[in-house]
Amino acid sequence: MFADTARGHHSSYSGGEEDPSGYVRMESPYRKMTDVSAIVSRLMEGDNRDGVQERVRAMTLKEKSRFSPPVLACLSDPALCRELDELLNGDGEEYYREIYRTLTEVPPL
Repeated sequence: MFADTARGHHSSYSGGEEDPSGYVRMESPYRKMTDVSAIVSRLMEGDNRDGVQERVRAMTLKEKSRFSPPVLACLSDPALCRELDELLNGDGEEYYREIYRTLTEVPPL
């Protein structure tokens, strides 16, 4: 799963059914995970002033044939967008360590 997702994410996919590296998006059982990786990567690369919700909406308008509509719909959820905004606008290594700790700690029974 991880190799296929990474291959899809790093391919030079241009919106067609096949790309030059041989990756065929529609044959991948993990194409939605590849979409999540690509979208999050774009969110991390860009300017966060506009906010995640606006940037995902812009991707929806521009990339209708590339990304899975259910993935974009999920990432358009206002509550998730607020959390992603917080993550993407965090400051420094300690912030990311705290996020990792929060996400990986096991809640008490």
